[in-house]
Amino acid sequence: MIAAWATLLYLGENGYLKCTKQILEVADYIKSELTKIQDLKILGNPLWIIAVTSERFNIYEIVENMTKLGWNLNVLMDPPAFHIAITLRHDLIVAKKFIEDLKLAISESRKAKAEGLAPIYGMMASLPKEDSDEIVSYLIQWLYKDP
Repeated sequence: MIAAWATLLYLGENGYLKCTKQILEVADYIKSELTKIQDLKILGNPLWIIAVTSERFNIYEIVENMTKLGWNLNVLMDPPAFHIAITLRHDLIVAKKFIEDLKLAISESRKAKAEGLAPIYGMMASLPKEDSDEIVSYLIQWLYKDP
């Protein structure tokens, strides 16, 4: 809260509105381009945090491919999806590169066998909650055990 107030004081109302306008314009561009990619669906009616799913494509493979291209997307479950949060760092050049890379990632996911974390996300989503909780618990214990 304090950081938001300090930012507003630093930018001033006009600066803040200018930044917000840029973020929303870039988000509108990305949403517009996403609707042109067959079999992708935007979840809800987002402003700047855009979640995407598909009934045809393996979303987790697409995210894995996007990671290889340098993107850091957040994965979601139920339905399988990913989201990107648009910030001032995402100008129109970045947005165009995102769409270009997303198309490439989709194309690659059609050709390649699932690898990396993609199969794990899919498997975890299909397990009963108790089983996935147990697996996550063991993983956390393993990660934080003393050497």
